Amino acid sequence: MALRHTLLGLLILQPRTGYALHKRLEEATFLLEAASLRRIYPTLKRLADEGLVVYEVEPQEGRPARKVYCVTEEGVTEFLQWLRAPADPGADEQRFFARFFFYGLLDRDTLLVRLQDAKEQAEGERESLRAVAMAPPPGPHGLPLDTGRVLATWGMMADYARRRVEGRVEWLAQVIARVQAEF
Repeated sequence: MALRHTLLGLLILQPRTGYALHKRLEEATFLLEAASLRRIYPTLKRLADEGLVVYEVEPQEGRPARKVYCVTEEGVTEFLQWLRAPADPGADEQRFFARFFFYGLLDRDTLLVRLQDAKEQAEGERESLRAVAMAPPPGPHGLPLDTGRVLATWGMMADYARRRVEGRVEWLAQVIARVQAEF
């Protein structure tokens, strides 16, 4: 995932220090990519060098001064272009939720288009999982192989994947209906 966009989005919501950004990412690791300070600070420096963020140095009594970062208009523009653009077709759940976390910043119509895209992608995954055929594997290196047990565990994994994708399709349908009704 592009940490730069996550940081820009968090800074749109509220100016923060690098450490505060790190803490916020830790709080939402189920939605956002966890990032160490070793990744956050160089990314903030690049964003500042590109003119997408600026910072103000705040002195602190008895401690080193701290930098409070804030997004520029150029940073807002880049972030919103990224947020409005279709997600990568192969994006995993974490990348989807990294966008979804900020979808409240989108206008209703764009939000519905992005959600419909995600639903269609999940439906495509569901269809490809339905087509998965389990074939008995050859025995490895002449070792005895319980084909039935191997196929059963593979079938269980495929069932889990199907249920997970089906749950995502159902959830997205509910989200779309809610956005249509409430936004």
